[in-house]
Amino acid sequence: MSVAPLVLRDATVADAEGIARAQVAAWHATYRGLMPDATLDAFTVEGRTERWRANLSAPDGDVVTRVAQRDGRVLGFASAGANRIADLDVDGELWALYVDPAHRGEGAGWALFADAARVLRAAGRTSMGLTVLRDNTVGRAFYDRQGGVIAAPGRCAVGADDLPAVLYVWRDLAALTSPAPPSSSGT
Repeated sequence: MSVAPLVLRDATVADAEGIARAQVAAWHATYRGLMPDATLDAFTVEGRTERWRANLSAPDGDVVTRVAQRDGRVLGFASAGANRIADLDVDGELWALYVDPAHRGEGAGWALFADAARVLRAAGRTSMGLTVLRDNTVGRAFYDRQGGVIAAPGRCAVGADDLPAVLYVWRDLAALTSPAPPSSSGT
């Protein structure tokens, strides 16, 4: 049996629930123990769906959200746009990248990452940064495999919580747009 191809495309309002499901599943699987349980328990599919509907109904011109989809199901998403991180000397930022944990290892994470780099390059950006929780070993291992360089320690505000983070940079987006995923992408 062949596996359906992975489709990358711009997110629409109709994707709000699929994006929310992938994001909430990823948060609960990845961040349990890294942030207070109350914060994670308040992070629900219903709440995120509402937020994504609002975001996708009135898009911010500085950010593009793309989804990875297979057989009509959203496996994950990435949002990328102008850099908002004051401590980083880059012009683009990967605002978010989440893949449903049930689909990790299928290449969606790598595809979304490379696609975000292409989106930023198409917008005239040459470099990219991101913030990842310091103790998020899954995320950090993924970004290390993508050639990210740790630029500085940082902080990540999640609700009322201020969590330790790490700031990653990629100085040359052109290097991130290779046609095939690395053999050990893991995401």
